[in-house]
Amino acid sequence: MSEERPDFATDGRGASASRLPDFIIGGAMKCGTSTLHHILAGHPDVFMPREEIHFFTLDDAGFDLDRDFDECLVWYRAFFAGARPKQIIGERSSVYLASPEVPHRMAQLIPRVKLLFVTRCSAPTLTTGTW
Repeated sequence: MSEERPDFATDGRGASASRLPDFIIGGAMKCGTSTLHHILAGHPDVFMPREEIHFFTLDDAGFDLDRDFDECLVWYRAFFAGARPKQIIGERSSVYLASPEVPHRMAQLIPRVKLLFVTRCSAPTLTTGTW
């Protein structure tokens, strides 16, 4: 996550009417989430912000998502303001997999969101003989 804290109040991207994601990509670091993001974002019917937003883990960046939820939601929606009406919207974050708060928060805010979580199986695991 970037060192700068986002300015929720003065973002100025006109986010109030924008939609929320139809799908979220998550997973462990170094397992292909960026590649999947790049492939999907290249499709004309898909809109994805370039950066990882980490909305559902803002507490880890020093914010109180529960206390400042309305303000944070305006900031989050701003990332999707550029989506055309018929595009599906996605976002990704490699930190969502590790946070115990994320599943509940996603279910509360976007109950019908599709989740694409990527994991990997390292080669040493395959050689241990435990299947």
